[in-house]
Amino acid sequence: MMFLLPWLLPPLVGAAIGYLTNAVAIKMLFRPLKEIRLFAGKGGKGIKLPFTPGILPRERHKLASSIGAMVERELLTEEIVRERLRRESVRETVRNSIGALTANLLRLSPAELFRAEPQGAYPALSALTEAVWPRLVDSLTAFLGKPDIRRELEGQGKKLVETAMDELSVFQRFFVEAGNYDTAIQERMPRIVDDFIRRMDTLLRDGKMRGRVLSALGEEGSQGLGELLNLQGEVKEGLDRLIADRLFEAVDRQIGPILSTLDIKTMVEERIDSLEMIRVEKIVLDVMANQFTWINLFGGILGALIGFFQALLSHFMARV
Repeated sequence: MMFLLPWLLPPLVGAAIGYLTNAVAIKMLFRPLKEIRLFAGKGGKGIKLPFTPGILPRERHKLASSIGAMVERELLTEEIVRERLRRESVRETVRNSIGALTANLLRLSPAELFRAEPQGAYPALSALTEAVWPRLVDSLTAFLGKPDIRRELEGQGKKLVETAMDELSVFQRFFVEAGNYDTAIQERMPRIVDDFIRRMDTLLRDGKMRGRVLSALGEEGSQGLGELLNLQGEVKEGLDRLIADRLFEAVDRQIGPILSTLDIKTMVEERIDSLEMIRVEKIVLDVMANQFTWINLFGGILGALIGFFQALLSHFMARV
């Protein structure tokens, strides 16, 4: 046994030293979290203990900046994001999401969709209605004021007067014609049409009237938008594909500005800087635990080999 001890002890001691030194070195990556000062009295700075704080706590800002720059430069580039968005699996997922959204929207009646109350299904669309309604009224008024449309309205108004005359009795018609009321109404038809357009514009701009119009669209028995607009089956699927394709085209054109606006480097850097150092340590250890274990084992193996060669060298030196 005493003969084997000079051969066994150096490798064992070397393995223990190699394993422990690697374990301590790995631990010093994270600990201590703060610098340690010796002989620091009241108001005195003392002597800073070397290698405190640990490497990561001491260099965390540089680490965060480097990781942020690496992510921006290598992981979230325009080319990588664009290539990802062009994958059929991604496009299919987006199409399905758009299809589910449009299906929910088209099941609603117009009044449910644009309901002004806070409990409405889509309050954002109600706000959109608030913004769009005046423009719709402007467009309708401008349409009714076109010369050809005005002439059509005047013609229909004159026909209405003629129809009303036909509904009168002979006695009533005699008094109307005797007073030239029918002729006066037809001559004033342009002014009547102007007055009709002005009154229509005023009426539609009233907030209560807008609510009544939307409520009328959602009265009992009202169909959903899909049925009203006949957006079902293949028609809806085609619309979903069109929306998805236009969305991808718009995003593809704006990938650069979007990434620039997001400022990936700063975002990653700020996120890492905001983490507590213990959480950073846990994240690194979760990823590198197996590798750190092998580093420790490799230190032990290397220490054992050094101890063995040291014993071998001592044996040859003793013989010399």
